[in-house]
Amino acid sequence: VYDDGRFIYLVTELMKGGELLDRILRQKFFSEREASAVLFTIAKTVDYLHCQGVVHRDLKPSNILYTDDSNNADSIRICDFGFAKQLRGENGLLLTPCYTANFVAPEVLMRQGYDAACDIWSLGVLLYTMLAGYTPFANGPNDTPEEILVRIGSGKFSLSGGNWDTVSDAAK
Repeated sequence: VYDDGRFIYLVTELMKGGELLDRILRQKFFSEREASAVLFTIAKTVDYLHCQGVVHRDLKPSNILYTDDSNNADSIRICDFGFAKQLRGENGLLLTPCYTANFVAPEVLMRQGYDAACDIWSLGVLLYTMLAGYTPFANGPNDTPEEILVRIGSGKFSLSGGNWDTVSDAAK
């Protein structure tokens, strides 16, 4: 941050490598090794946020950026902290439902309060998406957000067909 007395400038890292979403769309799916390296880096960052009492609340492939075109997991950064919130209060629960339909945790939809665990759910959905090439609760491009949310609430998803036939039981 730089303040010249007239303007305040915020300088951030240039992310030339694009979004994780673009890489998933281009590759169709990630190998277990690739997905593991990416998830490990994201999870370390989320752990740091949670240790600071911050919940991101909108982890999804379009909010994961790369600093360059390499496949180096160390070039990964989490962006878009617009929904991020500091956990406060007696019970440490958040009440405002902030989310993107395909990546929201069921407890957020219940409107009874939720905590940092909602980010852990999103990490699981990210891993599924990297391995499968699609999100676990969408059946197709014509799904409405409401239909997706009902499926999330039911907890029903599949680990068969498509690329799942090549994914190890350990990764599943």
